Amino acid sequence: MSQRAYRFSFSWAALTLAWGASTIAARAQTVDPIKAAQVKAAYLYNFAKFTKWPDKAFPDASAPVVIGVLGADPFGETLDKTVEGKTVENRKFLVKRLPPRSEDDRTALRSCHILYISESLQSRWGPILELLGDAPVLVVGESDEFAAAGGMLSFVLSAGNIVFHLNRDSVERSKLQLSSKLMKLAKVVYPKDKG
Repeated sequence: MSQRAYRFSFSWAALTLAWGASTIAARAQTVDPIKAAQVKAAYLYNFAKFTKWPDKAFPDASAPVVIGVLGADPFGETLDKTVEGKTVENRKFLVKRLPPRSEDDRTALRSCHILYISESLQSRWGPILELLGDAPVLVVGESDEFAAAGGMLSFVLSAGNIVFHLNRDSVERSKLQLSSKLMKLAKVVYPKDKG
């Protein structure tokens, strides 16, 4: 793998430069699954850097930021390696692969700070989002429809780039605060009728 494929260590300036006009570094004509996993893992890390959770979201000051993966795991070791040794607000990261049928377990879902929902669970989005309700969990999925259906952030392939869509209402309902800089990088923002 080329050294270029591993350049996902972002300061704000590098993040802005890499995302440019709402895109991140996956600029191949076809998307290699390994590179796609690297890009999505980098996004999840950066989403954490630009998200503020309410104090009640953590049991104590040293609790880690829990990234849950629900459904088919596209990351392998990539996500773990991306967040290894990194912190946000002095909190380490903990990556948890939720066991099968966890989509029906309200406690397991709400124990995450970031929940990545695999496209393999597309038919279960509605019930999963309903169980999460207004919990302070940053819910990330895939496809053009996920953010429109009530997910918060959704990875979408656009012209060979992995970009993300944002559902502003879902974020506000959860009492999460996303950096305005991050919100400006969203390729599409729902609902579309808001300014």
